[in-house]
Amino acid sequence: MVSEFSTINHHASVTEAVRLIYNGKVRKTGYKTICAMVTDDFGDLVGVLSMFDVLYHIRPPFLNYLGDSVQIAVQELEAYVNRFKELTVDLF
Repeated sequence: MVSEFSTINHHASVTEAVRLIYNGKVRKTGYKTICAMVTDDFGDLVGVLSMFDVLYHIRPPFLNYLGDSVQIAVQELEAYVNRFKELTVDLF
């Protein structure tokens, strides 16, 4: 059983959360962390944020309708993602 968890404060930016999850350590079992425990200002657990949550909420809405046939330029995607720069974990 895992006894050490990656934690992030609920006021942290989503960018910080993504970096934390992406750079998560590989456990002794060989599995990599894919989520972070969200804590309040007192260090108490208030939720869990996974990479799935992030990707689900920031994906462009048109992906819901067009499926795999979508062609999107990198510049368009970066412009879309930049809209979320100031988004914090507690707003997810």
